[in-house]
Amino acid sequence: GRLALDRAGPRDLAALREGLAGIAGIEALLRQRQADLPAMLTDVLLALARPDQGLAARLAAALADDLPLMKRDGGFVRAGYDQALDETRALRDESRRVIAGLQARYAEESQVRQLKIKHNNMIGYFVEVPQQAGEAFLQPGLRETYVHRQTMAGAMRFSPAELSTLESRIASAAERSLASELQIFSDLAAALLGDGAAIRAATEALALLAFVGGLSAATG
Repeated sequence: GRLALDRAGPRDLAALREGLAGIAGIEALLRQRQADLPAMLTDVLLALARPDQGLAARLAAALADDLPLMKRDGGFVRAGYDQALDETRALRDESRRVIAGLQARYAEESQVRQLKIKHNNMIGYFVEVPQQAGEAFLQPGLRETYVHRQTMAGAMRFSPAELSTLESRIASAAERSLASELQIFSDLAAALLGDGAAIRAATEALALLAFVGGLSAATG
């Protein structure tokens, strides 16, 4: 019901994950004794088998161990579940490491060990090299990659297109990360709602099983 009203959160998905896993466990136990089941419990067994157990596995793979109450808080999708989301999170959370890796690659490709990636509010991220080395960046072979931005006393600055694109991605990474998680939540919710009739039938069967079990215990 909460899913249908768009009021559910990550912990609701976790509850459904545990519920589906429990249904599968009880269904397996009953199936082991299927030959001895009365007709009423045979119907229960059929109902318990209806939910798509692939959903339980999908939820287990998707949901992190520690879940926020509200989906808008993000952080509920497990690392490794979605590669694009992992990359966006890396940009959001590890931008310094990403920039350091890019700096090392640029230095190796250009053979300029003094190459540094820096940032200011005027031109954003840029590559800075000593002026003598910078002259080589103006020649064919490097100038196609490194766009000249500034010449200073003792240094030159360039903006590779890749670095400009990365800057834009870093700036919007937090927003895109949350949007990706919300889409994953929406996809999971839609899958659960699509199997809603089977899940409801299984829960009703569980209620009947509990009643029969309680009645049996009461009557000895």
